[in-house]
Amino acid sequence: MIQGESGTGKELFARLIHNNSQRAKGEYVALNCAAIPENLLESELFGHEKGSFTGAYQQKKGKLEMASDGTLVLDEIGDMPMGLQIKLLRVLQEQEFYRLGSNTPITVDLRIIALTNSNLKQLIREEKFRDDLYYRLAHHVITIPSLRERKEDISALINYFTMKYCKLNNKVVKGFSMKVFEILQNYNWPGNVRQLENEINRLINLVDEGGLIDYDLLSDDLKFNEIDFEDTIRLAPVMINRKSETDFILKLLEKNRWNKSKTARELNMTYQGLHKKMKKLAIQVPAKK
Repeated sequence: MIQGESGTGKELFARLIHNNSQRAKGEYVALNCAAIPENLLESELFGHEKGSFTGAYQQKKGKLEMASDGTLVLDEIGDMPMGLQIKLLRVLQEQEFYRLGSNTPITVDLRIIALTNSNLKQLIREEKFRDDLYYRLAHHVITIPSLRERKEDISALINYFTMKYCKLNNKVVKGFSMKVFEILQNYNWPGNVRQLENEINRLINLVDEGGLIDYDLLSDDLKFNEIDFEDTIRLAPVMINRKSETDFILKLLEKNRWNKSKTARELNMTYQGLHKKMKKLAIQVPAKK
């Protein structure tokens, strides 16, 4: 089982496991449990025989059968319906299953890698996920940390994605200004590696051939996160209307009825970061609040 926030690269890690294993010559098959309607998910997983239900015009192999001798990746396993969880558990126990509409057992030998960004133990407490299936899948658990927890990786990722999208767009750029590179490194990246990749892709598309990626090309989310507020005022006067840092934060706090957690999220800061900033600026929560 591989767990971690959305965008951390769980499926990439699953593919690395497959490619570097003794099953590398077998098929790598992925199924997103959240992207397929419940009434079709069972057919996708187990396959079906011709005429087994309306619209089943021919026999179809399921993902389990296709992945035999290889790896089956079940993405967003926490969204799998309870009824299907029971059937999957039986496959793990018996190593065989039946296509829909068939009485002939199909034996499989495969690795299953389950991916999740959900707290499965919490789902178990809420009776939305079976504990017996969890312990079957959690034979080995790998947790992919968020990008904000491994900021030392950001520089290498910026360089990798820059080369990737320059090549895809057949474009040469000078690089990033010191200011932009600092902002990219210090940003919290709530969308993790996926968000960083999308931002670099966007910047490469916007910059002129041979140009320098400067502050004005950054997305609004990163501009709002700028730590040096005076520079933010100077570089983006329209965005924050030249208000002082104190007035700007006060306005957000008042808008959010002094909810510091919500305000911190809007500022792309941690709760602790906002608390320190308020202390520095002598911003106090009104007594009546």
